[in-house]
Amino acid sequence: LLRRHAIDVLGCWDELSSGRESGQLIYLISYDDRAQSRAKWEALETSEDWKDVVGEIKQGPSQTLSPPDRLLLRAFDFSPLR
Repeated sequence: LLRRHAIDVLGCWDELSSGRESGQLIYLISYDDRAQSRAKWEALETSEDWKDVVGEIKQGPSQTLSPPDRLLLRAFDFSPLR
């Protein structure tokens, strides 16, 4: 779904600080700038596909979907992800 909206996912993780899987999806996404980030997320969140996914999650066992925590990061020049 993210790929269809031209959202470039660099990787996905599960947080293990507690020593066990959290079930929390953590992903790193690449954008050229903040405006592009906002535009792509707005397009995703207003799409019928996204609304269907949210509806399925809310009908599942957890019945919750928390809004994402969004951090804007800038890679250092020496970063391998540059």
